[in-house]
Parts: sequence; C-alpha cells; structure tokens
Amino acid sequence: MKKIIFIMMLSVLLFSCGDSSEVKRVKNGVLLEYPYMTLEEAVNSFISNPRWEKIIGEDGNTYVNIYGEILFNNEEATVAIQYLIENDKEFSFYAMEIDEIPQDMDMYEALLEKMYE
Repeated sequence: MKKIIFIMMLSVLLFSCGDSSEVKRVKNGVLLEYPYMTLEEAVNSFISNPRWEKIIGEDGNTYVNIYGEILFNNEEATVAIQYLIENDKEFSFYAMEIDEIPQDMDMYEALLEKMYE
C-alpha cells in the first residue's frame, strides 16, 4: 500500500481549470454495493474539505486521488483514497492511507460503510 505515496511523489500532476474527465467519472460513479448515491455525494457527506485530482503514475496508469479530513478514533485525521482508472467507463479502488499510514481493504470497506450511512 506504499504505492500511493510512491505514485503521488513520483507522478506527473495534470492540472486544468475544471475537473478532468477521469475525475468526473469517479465523482459521478456509483459503487456496486451502494448504487443509490454517487461517490461524490458520499465523499461530501463524510470527508471534510475534499480535494480531487487526476495523476499519471510512473507506471503509465491514470489515478484519481481524493484527499480530505475525517474523524478517526475520535481524532481528526487526513485520508487519501486512490482509484485506478481502468478504461473509459470503469475505475477501481487502488489504495488508501490515513495520516500517511497505508490501510487495507477491510479499513476501506469500513470507511465506505460510514460514508454511505
């Protein structure tokens, strides 16, 4: 899970005036387990000050990162969630960190449960 730090540090950041098509795809996307709410709606309801960005990793893959603040163990923490853009329509979870500490899939799923409550 150290990949998120590696990719963020060594990637080429692509900034534009508006959201890229990849960021829009993730924001407007719905997860199979939670088809009633877009990812953006879930993020905005749970993560404070969310920031979205598209990056191209050194591996040539495109990623969308979400950064923001959450309450974790009753303390404010910084979260980073990374999605891999797989093709023109699909994306998948790739990595997550809380206060720069890599988290596993169980922690990601627990975060999703809270986001979609």
